[in-house]
Amino acid sequence: MKKILVPTDFSSNANKALDFAVQFAKQAKAEIVLVHACDLVGTTFKDHLSIKKEHNKEVLDKANEHLALLKKSIEDTEKVTVNVKIYNGNVTDNILQASEENNADFIVIGTRGNTELTERIFGSTTSGLLGKTVVPLIVVSPLSEWDVTSKPLPETDPEGGKFAPAAILLATSHFEENKALLDPIVDVAKLFSSTIHVVVFVDTDIAEAYDYVYNLGELSHYIGFLKKTYPGVSFKGELLEGDDFESTIEKYNDKNGVDIMAMITYPKNFLDRMLKKKMTKEMALHSKIPVMAITAK
Repeated sequence: MKKILVPTDFSSNANKALDFAVQFAKQAKAEIVLVHACDLVGTTFKDHLSIKKEHNKEVLDKANEHLALLKKSIEDTEKVTVNVKIYNGNVTDNILQASEENNADFIVIGTRGNTELTERIFGSTTSGLLGKTVVPLIVVSPLSEWDVTSKPLPETDPEGGKFAPAAILLATSHFEENKALLDPIVDVAKLFSSTIHVVVFVDTDIAEAYDYVYNLGELSHYIGFLKKTYPGVSFKGELLEGDDFESTIEKYNDKNGVDIMAMITYPKNFLDRMLKKKMTKEMALHSKIPVMAITAK
């Protein structure tokens, strides 16, 4: 894990996502690539050319100033390397471009800004990235909380105070055995010595006896596969039942001290894509903990 891409609009919630990314990067000894997308005015036509150029200069100067302050603050206080990038145009397209150009291992993004306009932009940007980026996306909503442990982690300074997610939840219904999808989750678990909780949700409104038997059998087999494939990583599995996926998962997270939730999305046919994207989007926007979304192509 070498690079963590963090888009920012300089809002309080973007800063919250950045703070999470910095704690993540400290333990991974990774660098932060801090990205801001400007909405510059086109200067192709000569009408009001000087005004347009002055406007663009003001926008760029202000963005560079904000980025420089963030970079200095993080590097001085957290000792994490920060590289800054400015792009022009569509925010989602620029984030995808930046992740490719910088070979990002993760994208960490907030969901809402501190004004009505940035709330719409950042909310739609996060939604637009779901299912499009091949880079794992960690979404930090305004409701997200995470603990900074007082216990020192391995290979850190003796003062402690490091970000240390003890539990990562993987909600699945596909029992994925594709290592390309699982590796990012396992890599984070290894980094922090976290336990991965693998849960399968059964909807009590529509489930029949067969659904319970099938899912329990598959879950048992799956935990065995994971332990064999990733020796040294702690896994535990549980079948969850309820009439609402989001609230059932949230109760489990609260009870078991889950710090990060992982979901794998599958863009199949149009209906499946809309339903799955909606489920992942709702969890990402409303979750009290950061959500890692990984797209299966």
